[in-house]
Amino acid sequence: MINRADGNGERQLTNDPPLDRNPTFSPDGQWIAFMSNRSGRNQIWLIRPDGSGLRQATDASPGAWSHNPWSPDGSSLPYTYATTTDMFMFDPRKPWREQSPQFLSSDVDFTPMSWSPDGRQLLGDGGSQGHEQIFAYLFASKQFTRLSEVGTSWTWLRDSRRLLYTFHGKLFVLDSVTKNAREILSVAPDANTYLLMFTLLKVGMEDEKPASESADKRSRLRFLPGTLKDAMRLFKASELTGKILGEGSKEKFLSYKQASANRNPSELGTAIKDAEVIYHHEVTNQYLWNRF
Repeated sequence: MINRADGNGERQLTNDPPLDRNPTFSPDGQWIAFMSNRSGRNQIWLIRPDGSGLRQATDASPGAWSHNPWSPDGSSLPYTYATTTDMFMFDPRKPWREQSPQFLSSDVDFTPMSWSPDGRQLLGDGGSQGHEQIFAYLFASKQFTRLSEVGTSWTWLRDSRRLLYTFHGKLFVLDSVTKNAREILSVAPDANTYLLMFTLLKVGMEDEKPASESADKRSRLRFLPGTLKDAMRLFKASELTGKILGEGSKEKFLSYKQASANRNPSELGTAIKDAEVIYHHEVTNQYLWNRF
């Protein structure tokens, strides 16, 4: 999806079964890079903001994974292999057959998120799964520098020295030289996606019965939905979600989930993505743990 900076003019650029993720504008605004499995494995693709010019930018045999942070001059995009920690960069302006991707490093399992405005560093997350840390990769030395032991990186600021990252629902600005961090925004204590979903589930499952419900009627069985389609049906029928999110946001969320449902089987655990199963179980577990 794409829309103007004022929030209007929303248009859909892709509408097909493949999974398209991580769209980013080129510095000149002429191209959008995104990761897609439309050719089988995940690769980097390019498309014009008006929906024209769709083409595959990489054809790496193990697959190319990237959040697609463009270099400031638009001449390079970094990517990592799907099966190793090897990191490369290539020139998206050229066809893949004319490329000689430049190897950068394999020292850290690193996910590049942002290219510094001065072009000298990549910001990203790295380390073992479940304990990712924030790193900077310096092109001059070809070395990584750990900037923080916690948090999720977002972007460099214009001075190419400070950066933004989040941790436990709070936004921080970090000085990459002194390593000093300062909190600048807190949405809510420990706010994150899991806890947000847990809150919605807890309210939906433990709220008081409507006053109109007969006292002699058996209590309804409350349960967690076992499939994506069940979850959508219950979400759509809930008045509570409309009150919390607003009807407009609720309908938009449903349309996005419908697009996801069209790409996946309805039963969890058959051929659905592992991340979806883990997400479902994490929410379930957080609800159950709270009952003890």
